[in-house]
Amino acid sequence: MNERLLTRTFGIGLIVLIGALIAVPAWATSGPREAEGQVVDAEGNPVAGVELTFTAADAANRQPVTVKTNKKGRFFTSLFSDRGDNFTISVAAEGLTTKEVFLESRTVNKVLVGDPITKTLKYGQSIPEIYIRPLGKGLVKITLVPEGELLEVAQAEAAAEAAAEAAEKGEAVQHTKDPWEEALALAADGDLADAVPLFEEAVEGKPDDLERREAFAKVLYQLGRHDDAVAQAGKAVELAPKSVGPRMVIYSSHVSRGDLEAAQAVLVEAHDIAPQNTDVLEQMAYVAGERDDPDGAIGAYEQIVAIDPANADTWAQLGDLYAKTGQLDKSASAYGKVGELDPDGAHTVFFNIGALIMNRTTRSDAETQKAIEAFRKAIEVKPDYAEAHKQLAFALLGAGDRPAAKTALLSYVEHAPGAPDAEQMKNLANAM
Repeated sequence: MNERLLTRTFGIGLIVLIGALIAVPAWATSGPREAEGQVVDAEGNPVAGVELTFTAADAANRQPVTVKTNKKGRFFTSLFSDRGDNFTISVAAEGLTTKEVFLESRTVNKVLVGDPITKTLKYGQSIPEIYIRPLGKGLVKITLVPEGELLEVAQAEAAAEAAAEAAEKGEAVQHTKDPWEEALALAADGDLADAVPLFEEAVEGKPDDLERREAFAKVLYQLGRHDDAVAQAGKAVELAPKSVGPRMVIYSSHVSRGDLEAAQAVLVEAHDIAPQNTDVLEQMAYVAGERDDPDGAIGAYEQIVAIDPANADTWAQLGDLYAKTGQLDKSASAYGKVGELDPDGAHTVFFNIGALIMNRTTRSDAETQKAIEAFRKAIEVKPDYAEAHKQLAFALLGAGDRPAAKTALLSYVEHAPGAPDAEQMKNLANAM
């Protein structure tokens, strides 16, 4: 689950009141940061017990950090580098190897750093390095497949290269597989452009085959050939008017071209056909968000949790949206549900509940105490959660407990010595 910090600048006002503001030092490359994510198999099922090792690529101290996935395939770890922000990632899972990886990096304020990376790996290929700024977070999603599967593809690729060399020498070349099998093998290996002629041949051989039309449409979409993708997916819909898969290719093509109105119309069709399809509902929520329609997004997410009450990620999305639309009680309830479903992420849930209370325009003393309790629970679950120590300090200042606030601020500095405001918070604590 992505960490969703709702913190605003309610602490700054308290700092001003105390009168200890100090210039914030420039952003440094050394300091703590976090990485989280999930490991799944080719069907999207979580893989538990996978070891991921993060190593600072450029740091003088290259001490690796190893973390294991839980029963939901998820992991979370803190990282530190004394120089440089790039980290290598290695994965250890018996009999399995990495086929696909998604990498995303955000700053402490959740601002996206660079473009997310989606890569299909060949057999034996390393995962790209991930760039994570101090106090920022990296998101890593990995798909594992049996090692023999990628090895077979690599062997097929070698055979294809040998056949190409033979063709250059004028030797007769015969397909060892039919065009459909070869097209699938090339697509699985990431060679989409080379797969297109074989897909064309395969579709021509069986023009009424829904699977071939849909697979070809997906490849064309990934190549950015959106008109061709829509044409192939449209023919698939003609073959099977109640099919959802081809419609999702058409939807994705509309989104890529920025036509959100057409994309939404396709999603409505898909939802009418399959009202229990949560993938369709997730995309409806996404489009609603892009169209600045929070009520539409909330409606889609509420349908998802009605179908899948154990979907922690969707409850977290609802927590965010309820807060943004002023439905604070619903937001706290949704975040509480996340804490029940995802104990490993409970520290974030408690933090968000505390931040939600502190962000209220009007707040009673009793509510401030609830915020303090929430921040303390976050720290109890994750003692090195630096941001929770800092926001606990601000909440304690709001309650008039300066000694406890000083202790919390010093704990923040202890756990985040490389933070941009570490010196500022230290001076503030010493001034109390």
